[in-house]
Amino acid sequence: MLNLTLNKAEEVHQPFIFIYDVVIIGYIVWLGLRYADLRKNYLPKRITNFVAIGAKISFGIYLSQTLPLALMFVLLSSLPSGNGWVLLVMLPFIYIITALMGYALSYFFYKVPPFGFLIGRPQHIRKVVRT
Repeated sequence: MLNLTLNKAEEVHQPFIFIYDVVIIGYIVWLGLRYADLRKNYLPKRITNFVAIGAKISFGIYLSQTLPLALMFVLLSSLPSGNGWVLLVMLPFIYIITALMGYALSYFFYKVPPFGFLIGRPQHIRKVVRT
């Protein structure tokens, strides 16, 4: 369509990428504003706590996503490769499971004192002085 070489087609500085970025950023801003409105009166406390903890450990989810992704790679590699439709239908569930595994792993690192530095949230352990 644009008659670009393979190298140019794979660059991030393309006209289509700019349009895509503007749409996605606008959608994320709209989603955040919608969440802020719903959080005030309509959402249960559990959901707001889940999102608040997720905000605290989001960098940790980014850092620890390698383990859930590697596990999913191993699990998906063991599936028979004959039917691509099965994989296509499973893809949203695989994404959700991977994200939840990253969340759980980062939450564990956040709560257990020696591991907080792995997600950028070091816990300051105080020594108890007994007299």
